[in-house]
Amino acid sequence: MAHSTPKKNKFQGACEFNDAHGIPYFKSDAFRHFGFGKSSGWAALREPEQRNGRTFHSTYSETRGRRRLIDNQRLAQLERFLESEGFDARTTSWEAMPAAAGLDIEVSGRTVHRMLGTRSWRFCIACSKTWISPQLKETREKYCRGLLEKYGTDPIHWRHFRFTNETHFGYGPQGKIYICRRPWERTCADCLVENQQPEKEMDQKQKRLHAWAAVGYDGFKDGLHWYNIPSNQNSKMNLQVYRDEILQPVVGEWIRRGDQFVLEEDNDSEHGGTRGNNIVRKWKEENSIVSLFNCPQSLDLIASPIEKAFQGLKMYVRKQPHWDDDTLRLSAQEGFNALSISTVNSWIDAIPQILQDCVDNDGEITGH
Repeated sequence: MAHSTPKKNKFQGACEFNDAHGIPYFKSDAFRHFGFGKSSGWAALREPEQRNGRTFHSTYSETRGRRRLIDNQRLAQLERFLESEGFDARTTSWEAMPAAAGLDIEVSGRTVHRMLGTRSWRFCIACSKTWISPQLKETREKYCRGLLEKYGTDPIHWRHFRFTNETHFGYGPQGKIYICRRPWERTCADCLVENQQPEKEMDQKQKRLHAWAAVGYDGFKDGLHWYNIPSNQNSKMNLQVYRDEILQPVVGEWIRRGDQFVLEEDNDSEHGGTRGNNIVRKWKEENSIVSLFNCPQSLDLIASPIEKAFQGLKMYVRKQPHWDDDTLRLSAQEGFNALSISTVNSWIDAIPQILQDCVDNDGEITGH
């Protein structure tokens, strides 16, 4: 009587397990247990070696079927392309990747996806956070220690601050950028959108609007103040626009009505934070403005109240249909106005704990 393949493989698997773990047994006992005669039993045990394990045996390589279109050599070439060509390579689609890497083969995107997946490559939304380098960690920790020494741990010392920054809205065909990377490559410079400028053609197709806003304790909100940047296409504020469209009309009004405040600002050159004289620094000195700059590349520290406010209004805007400038502005203003007093107060009162957590974690991202 012929034995079925599943029965033979159960028998072969049991013997292989015992042999692999050094478990003593008699082959004759295994023959009787699985219903094999002596000749057929020994033939079944020799079969995997003769057939190179084509059926059910994961310990042997598969030899049936056509050869792989992407063998190890071609797979290595794809990896070299992704690792050496930077941003452009990592935004190449699965379908276009073989040709871009110099492979003269016709292969589907699904095959490229599957084979690179064996090396942990995948597509994800491009990172929007800058890697925290050891030098920046040291700077962040020193910065937070200084503020804790100056203001202490009582939240009341932060309630007279006004937290300010710019935010940018974009809509159009560009959408989100997807990048090919491996899970451990959050620190790879090629994965950071900030390190690369989009094509000018894409910039022109995507509509961009720019706004400035401020939040403070007990319901203070001022914004959104929309402004234009005629001299560049990369959404970066400049000194003249900041003075003429933000400081003079908005912050100047706070001064004229007698408000007492400290102006929290992002540590960018357009806010007058660089060394030497500039028109923004001069205006602040002339108007006796007391300001405090946030730590560079650290929006999770004292800038967190305004950054969280921007996150909330952008979530609101994404839920609304906005196909023109006026509709987007209206949706953004509605989202900003919807911020509750208690929520903003809790963000501001959390600043001492944020600073302490940064110090305790040696300058790492706080997670607040």
